[in-house]
Amino acid sequence: MIAFVAALALGVAAYLWATRNTLPSRLERAKPRPQAASVQRTASKGWSVTERSCKVLGMPLARLRIYSWLAALVVGMLWWLAVQNLPAGVFMGAIGFQLPGFWIELRAAKALDQLQRQMSVFVGTVNDALHGRGATAEDAMLAAARTVHGGPMAPIAQTYLQRTEAGVAFEDRVRLLGREVDLPSFHFFTDLMQLRERTGVERMAKAFDLMDEKFRDDERMQASVRGELSIYMGMLLGSLAVNVVVFPVTRLTSSGWPLIAAHLGILISLSALGSVVVFSGVRRFARARVMTE
Repeated sequence: MIAFVAALALGVAAYLWATRNTLPSRLERAKPRPQAASVQRTASKGWSVTERSCKVLGMPLARLRIYSWLAALVVGMLWWLAVQNLPAGVFMGAIGFQLPGFWIELRAAKALDQLQRQMSVFVGTVNDALHGRGATAEDAMLAAARTVHGGPMAPIAQTYLQRTEAGVAFEDRVRLLGREVDLPSFHFFTDLMQLRERTGVERMAKAFDLMDEKFRDDERMQASVRGELSIYMGMLLGSLAVNVVVFPVTRLTSSGWPLIAAHLGILISLSALGSVVVFSGVRRFARARVMTE
């Protein structure tokens, strides 16, 4: 049974290694914005998934690193004590190191999912105000900001309203709003709003209608992709759970554990190594969920 589980884990690890390039990569898809190299460098740094996740949740990256090293130490020592195998403890410490980042990325994916929905509603509200009630760009943006209650976009909308009361220029407010939301599609929306205000073009209803429709289509597509990624991630987590449970249970239930630990140590180490690779695949799916936003 132990050999079968270890072979299964290694097989899954080989599959993940062979298909590691099939998941989306934000850095590969990101297109440089026209403002030249300084903005491009900022965008590349901003799309580091872990940094992006910390930014969404308001956690300093330095604190996450401290948690990662503590988790690596605790998990590694516990596994070493559980299976009496030092290399296995070191390998499982690598999983422990990734656990805080994995948790952060899962929470960030959930927050970004909510932000995506709020953003779609925000753009739809602006579009309705502009072309349904004939409001100005200024009034449409204010109306949309006032409808945001709760969620990750609430403090951003509140900041926009505060800047309005402080008399900040409309274009500056919209530009800062796009920077704080920090999603490529919303950047396009804010650019379009600035263009409308700067040129005075009033007959842009078709462009805003198409943009509103695109936001809704993107939301549906991303929900579908997130669902598929969650299924694959769940399958890998199930495989990982089986692999992790085998040796501790064997130690508790088998009187021959000292012989197993003495003569099958290489198998215990390889099983831990396979667990690390499988968990890395699980985290890659979690990162892909963040990148779909």
